[in-house]
Amino acid sequence: MTAIETTADDAARSTAAGDDGAAGGTGPTEPNGASRWRRELRAFAELLAACGFALAQPLLDIFGRAPDQFIFRGATRRDVLAFGLIVTFAAPIALWVVEVVVGLASTSARRRLHVAVLGSLAAVFAVGALASALPGWPKVVVGVGIGVGFAALYVRTRGARIWLAFASFAPPAFLAIFLLASQVAPLLERPAGTLDVTINEPAPVVVVVFDELPLASLIDQDGQLDADLFPNFARLAGTATWFPDATTVSNFTWNAVPAIATGDVPEDGLTPTAADHPNNLFTLLGGAMPVQASESITRLCPSTVCDASLTSNGRLRGLLGDAKRVMVQRLSPRPDETDPVAGLVDEESGGDDASASAAEDHTDETEGIGGALAEGQSRFGRFRDGLADPATGLHYLHILLPHIPFRYLPDGTTYPGPDPDLGRPTDVWDDQPTLVDLARQRHLLQLQYADALLGQALDSLESSGRFDDALVVVTADHGTAFVPGEDIRGINAKDPLDPTAGSQILWVPMLVKAPGQTEGVVSDRQVKTIDVLPTVADVLDIDLPWEPDGRSMLSGPARTGDTRSMYIAQLEGTSVARGEPFEIDADDGWRRVLDSGVDAFAPASGGVRGSDRLLRLGPRPDLWGEPAADHDDELEPIDATLGPDYDPSDVDPSSGRVPALVRAEIPQAKAGDEVAVIIGGRIWATTRAYDEGEGARVAAIVSDAAFAAGDNPTTFALIR
Repeated sequence: MTAIETTADDAARSTAAGDDGAAGGTGPTEPNGASRWRRELRAFAELLAACGFALAQPLLDIFGRAPDQFIFRGATRRDVLAFGLIVTFAAPIALWVVEVVVGLASTSARRRLHVAVLGSLAAVFAVGALASALPGWPKVVVGVGIGVGFAALYVRTRGARIWLAFASFAPPAFLAIFLLASQVAPLLERPAGTLDVTINEPAPVVVVVFDELPLASLIDQDGQLDADLFPNFARLAGTATWFPDATTVSNFTWNAVPAIATGDVPEDGLTPTAADHPNNLFTLLGGAMPVQASESITRLCPSTVCDASLTSNGRLRGLLGDAKRVMVQRLSPRPDETDPVAGLVDEESGGDDASASAAEDHTDETEGIGGALAEGQSRFGRFRDGLADPATGLHYLHILLPHIPFRYLPDGTTYPGPDPDLGRPTDVWDDQPTLVDLARQRHLLQLQYADALLGQALDSLESSGRFDDALVVVTADHGTAFVPGEDIRGINAKDPLDPTAGSQILWVPMLVKAPGQTEGVVSDRQVKTIDVLPTVADVLDIDLPWEPDGRSMLSGPARTGDTRSMYIAQLEGTSVARGEPFEIDADDGWRRVLDSGVDAFAPASGGVRGSDRLLRLGPRPDLWGEPAADHDDELEPIDATLGPDYDPSDVDPSSGRVPALVRAEIPQAKAGDEVAVIIGGRIWATTRAYDEGEGARVAAIVSDAAFAAGDNPTTFALIR
C-alpha cells in the first residue's frame, strides 16, 4: 500500500471513528504513536496541497516568467532557491505548527481550525482564478462561496480528502518546474567563467550607461549639446569624441544593455544574464583586470567576477515583499487590469526603474519608489567612490536615470507622485499635450540630476589623476519619446511607430574619451550601441575570441547606408523576442531629432539660465516668481481640492524631499484654461487645465525653493 493510499485510508478511518474527517482528531480511543504520526502527515499533506494551489502555484508561475525581478533584486542562486522553497513550504509548515499548538489545548478546536483553513485557502485559490473572469467584489463573493462549499465537501465526503492527499504531490512539482523549466532556470546555472585574453595596452576603463535617455533631450535645434542645461555632458564632450549619429539596436533594456556589453545584436528568448551571454565585457576583462560593476536590470557580470552585493536591491526580503504585493493584487476587490506577469517582466515600467515593477506598491516609499531611489543613489555612490582610486580596471555603471518614474529635481531633491505617472496610464502617452509637456519637463529636470551625477563621477576620476589615461564611454541603452497619443518606447508595438517618436527612441548619446585624448571631436561617423565593446577591445588592444556584430568606433570600417533601424521588442509570455525592425530614413530621422531639440521646448532667452528655463515653462513665464498680490488684476482665485500626492502642510526642505508635483481638482475651470499655481503667496508655475474625464484638473512641477519649513498654503487662480 502506498503512502497516499495509507493517508486516504486514515482519512476514512478517522471519519468512521467520529472525528468528522478532519485531521487532528483522536476518535473514541487514544491512537498509538504510528497512527498519530500518520494523522499528522495527513494534516500536513492537506495543508501542503491547499497552500500549493492557493499560493505557491500562482506565485511560482508569475515569478517564473519574470527573471528580471530576481536580477533587479540582485538575487543569487541561493536566493532564487530559497525563494522557491519559502513560497512552496513556509505557509503549510506555519499553518501546521499553529494547528498542533491549538490541538494541545483542544482537539475539537483543531478540527474546526483545520476545516476553516482549508476552506479559506480554497477561497483564495478561487478568487485568484476568477480574477480575469469576474470584476472586483463579485469574484470575492463567488470565491468565498467556493471556499465554504469546499469546506463542507471536505467534512462530508471522502473524495475531497482523497483528492487532497494526491494533490500534495503537486507543490513539489510546481517548485521543480520553477527551478528547472521556467525563465528563472538560467539564473541557477553555474556562473560563466572569464575569457583567456591578453591586454596589450592596459588602461582604466569607465563605462556609464544611462537609461531612457534620448539624444533629443541633450541637444538644441542646431545639433549642439546644450551646455547651459547639461554642463557635464558638454564638459566630457570637450575632451572626448562625440558621435551624434549614434543609435540603439533595441527599444527595451532587456535586449539593449546586453547588446552594449556583448557587441552583438539581440536574439530571441535570451535573458540578460551571463549564462545566456557568456561572451561579454565582464568575462572579457574580468580575468585580466579588476572589475567594479553596478548593474540595475541585467546580470551580465558573473559572480566569479563581480560581488553580488554590489547589485543587491533587497534580495530575498525584497522578493518576498514583491510576492506579497502580487498576492494582494490578485485578491483585491478593487478593479485592476494590470497583469502581474507583464508588470514584473516589463522593467521599463519603472522599476524602474526601476525601477521598478508593477508588483511593487509605489505608495510605500520604503519598499517601492523610495527604496528604489535610495538603492540607485547607493549604487552610484559606490561607483563614484571607486573612481577616486581607479587601478587599471573596469568601472561599469548602468543607472536607471533619467528613466521613469520622474521623482528627482536637479539638485537631487525627491518628490512623491502617482504610479503610473501622469499622462501615461499605459505605454502610450495621453493625447493631451499639457500632460505630455509636463512629463517632458519633469524628464528634463531629472536629466539635470543625472548630469550632476555624471559631473561627480568625472570629478572623482580627475581627483585620482587617472582621467587622462582612462577610456571613458558614456551612452544610453535607448531613448524615450514625448509625442501625444504615441508610444513611449514602442514595446509590443503592432503598428508602425510614429516617425518622430521612433526617432526620439532610436538616437542616443555616445561619448568616447580615448586614453590621452585632451580635445573634443565631433564625428559624423554612423555608430551603434553594439560598437561599445569592440571599441574597448580596440583601445586595449585585445584580440577578441569571438566575432561581434559591432565594430570599433575609433578605427573600424565605417558603416554606410541611408537608413537607421532598431528592433522593436515583443514580450511574448515567458520570453522576450527582439521583434521586427523599425526603420527610418537617416536624414528624415535626424531632422526630427533636431526639431525635438531641448531649446524648442525650453527656449534659452531673456537671460534665464539653467533649471529656471525648465521651471518657468507654461503659458505665462513672465509671472513666475512674482507675488500674486501684484497681479490681482490678472488673477481670479478659484476653489480647488488638492490631489492625493500633494501635501504641503508639513514640509521639511532639509529632508531632501518636497511635494514639488502640485496636483488639484478645479471644478470652476475647463480644459485649456490658463491657471496660476500660488504657494506662500508667490506664483511658482503657470499651466493649462486638463480633462481627466471627471472634470478639470491641474498639475505642475515647482522648484524646491517654493517651500518653507512647515505649512505652505497653496491656492490657484485663473489667468484672465
